[in-house]
Amino acid sequence: MRWIMPGLKGADLKVANIPSMEEAARIYCDRTNTTLPDFNWYLSYNLFRLVGITQGIAGRIRDGTAVNARAIESANRTVPLAKASWEYAQRAGAI
Repeated sequence: MRWIMPGLKGADLKVANIPSMEEAARIYCDRTNTTLPDFNWYLSYNLFRLVGITQGIAGRIRDGTAVNARAIESANRTVPLAKASWEYAQRAGAI
């Protein structure tokens, strides 16, 4: 997820000697002797899970029960994460 979200997104991976997302997935599959039939599905699913978490944080902000000072930062990621999730779902075949 770090390749999609802030962190590695936009970084020069070759200069940092970090594998691309696809290379990392291939390394993982080679080392664990597994396959990822549709990597886009896994990315969509994980992004969707994060949407649920950030939406819950937004609800706590609304209700006045959020205790983390950076809660608003997380809540503000909800829509971009949802859009990214849908983009990967479409790549995986969702219509």
